[in-house]
Amino acid sequence: MAVNSTTKLTVLPGLDSTMQSNMQVALNSNATLAQVISASGGVSTKLLKPVTVKFNDTANWTRPANTMSSVEVILVGGGGGGGGCHASGHAGGGGGGGQVVRRFVDISGTAVGQNILITIGAGGSRVSGNTNTNGGDGGQSTFGTYLTAGGGGGGGAYGQTGRQGSGGSSGGGGGQASHSAAGGGGGAGGAGEHARCMMIHHSWYTYGGQGSHNTSGANGGEGASMGGSGEYKGSSSDQNCCGGGGGQGLYGFGGGGGGGGDWGAGPGSNGGGYGGSRTSYTPYGTSASAGIDGTGGGGGGCQEGATSGFGGKGTCLITYYVKESA
Repeated sequence: MAVNSTTKLTVLPGLDSTMQSNMQVALNSNATLAQVISASGGVSTKLLKPVTVKFNDTANWTRPANTMSSVEVILVGGGGGGGGCHASGHAGGGGGGGQVVRRFVDISGTAVGQNILITIGAGGSRVSGNTNTNGGDGGQSTFGTYLTAGGGGGGGAYGQTGRQGSGGSSGGGGGQASHSAAGGGGGAGGAGEHARCMMIHHSWYTYGGQGSHNTSGANGGEGASMGGSGEYKGSSSDQNCCGGGGGQGLYGFGGGGGGGGDWGAGPGSNGGGYGGSRTSYTPYGTSASAGIDGTGGGGGGCQEGATSGFGGKGTCLITYYVKESA
C-alpha cells in the first residue's frame, strides 16, 4: 500500500535525528511501506525498549549505553506547607501543589556515560500549634539545565493571603474571623476550592476571607493554579464552615492541600494533605496532614490552634529508550 500525499510530520519516540529525517522524506514521496521502513535506517531490525526511573531525592542520572537522544521527563516541584492558625476557630489555608511539567527533552548534548544532575525540591515547612504564620514555600526541582519545575506557595495563616510559589500553585487563603474556614491550595491541574459556610438564621451573613495570589508559574503558568479563598460567618453561634478542598493535580502529582475548617476539614488532592478541623476548645483542634513525599502535594491548613502539614517533596520521572537487536 502506497503512502501518498503525506505531509504531516510523523514522530516515533526514540528515533534519532538521521532515522527520523530519512523516514520523513520517504513518507512525503510516493513510497511503499517497505520503502519507508528501509529509509528509516533499519528500524525494522531494532527494538526500542522504554525504561522508566523515578527520583525522589537529589542525585545524578547517568545516560546509559545504546539509548536514544530523546527522553520523556515528568518533573514536579515541592509542595507548599499548610498555613498556621490561632485558637478560637481560626483557620489556615492549604499549601499549593508543586508545579508539574511534562516534556520530551533532547539530551543529545549529554554523551553516553555522562551525568545529568537531578535536584528534587523540598516540601514547604509546616506551622506549629497556635502560631499565626504562613506555611513555607516548596522548593524547585530541576532536570539538569534542561527543565525546571517551581515549588508551591505556602498556605495563608488566619487573616493572611495564601503565598505565591516559585512557579508552582498558590496557597489557599486563611480565614478572616473566629469560627471561619480557609481555602484549599491550588493544584497543578486546577484551582483550590473556596471555603464554604452554611447559615442557619436568615438574618446572619457570610463574608469572604482571605484569598490567594494568582500563579505566574514557569513556562507561562503551565502546571500551576491559584488557591481558594477563606470565608467566615456573621455569628460565632452558627458554626458551619468547612475548609476548601485542594486543587486537582496532573498525572497523579502536584495536588493542593485542603484548608482548615471550623466545622469540617478540606480534603487534599493527588498527594495533598487534609486540613485540620475543630473538635473542641480544649484541647486544640485536630492537626492537618502532610503532603505526600514524591508527589509535590501541598500540606493541609490547620484549625483551632493545631499544627499544619508539611508540603510533600517533589519528584522526577525519566523514561528513556534502549536500542536492542531484534
